[in-house]
Amino acid sequence: MKKILTIGIIQQGSKVLLGMKQRGFGVGLWNGPGGKFNEEKDKNPEESFRREALEEANLIISQIEKVGLIEFEFTDEPGKILETHVFRVLDYAGQPQDSEKMAWQWFSSEEVPFDKMWPADKYWLPPILAGKKIRGYILYSDDKKQEIISKDLQEVEEV
Repeated sequence: MKKILTIGIIQQGSKVLLGMKQRGFGVGLWNGPGGKFNEEKDKNPEESFRREALEEANLIISQIEKVGLIEFEFTDEPGKILETHVFRVLDYAGQPQDSEKMAWQWFSSEEVPFDKMWPADKYWLPPILAGKKIRGYILYSDDKKQEIISKDLQEVEEV
């Protein structure tokens, strides 16, 4: 069973925007805007990401580029794949505003708080921040321990 998710990478020069998750899956971890694809509200993952960025950060996303597709799986839920579409934000309007889901902060690319993020982020995020595209698969022990059991990430020309 696949569940479709989205995440966006917003950069300004050498800075990247991350939000501290306030509730739900991944609470207490830094992450980009994004979330669950909603079949009732969204036509595709791109529309889903735009909706989530508006809800979570009050940002109006006008231009994006798909830069990643990563499947995440957890050993405590075998067969449940989180198909995560990763987007680079090329243009947006507004200033990030905290929401009940996320508290936003800009980090320099050299100071991304990987120790307070999902463990696999340190493998897939740096290539994307450097302008690359990736595809891959990450197997975690479970969402509580957050231990990586295996990973396969490849830089690709097209996602």
